[in-house]
Amino acid sequence: MNLTDADLKIVLPDLKKALRDTYGDRLVRLILFGSQARGQAGPESDVDVAVLVDGEIEPFREIDRLSYILADLNLRYGLLISVLPLSTQTLETAEGPFWRNLREQGVTI
Repeated sequence: MNLTDADLKIVLPDLKKALRDTYGDRLVRLILFGSQARGQAGPESDVDVAVLVDGEIEPFREIDRLSYILADLNLRYGLLISVLPLSTQTLETAEGPFWRNLREQGVTI
């Protein structure tokens, strides 16, 4: 599915609400990254979202925790949402091209 900006304006608020319900005040922000953020998405592109959470987290445990939310949204909208849960400290201190691109090119949603 090739998502338009209008599609993203429907999907992303639903994702944000579900994550706010899950994390409460610990949810700092969501960052759209990858091809959707760069405006280079194709028909098979997924929606990459970094989930920035206050405090320490275990990313794999969080992915498992969010799997039901993601499955529901993926089926409802016929797309693939991929999340990257991370702490604010990780985003601020991690080094390398991926992390630099996430900080510089990511779009806060």
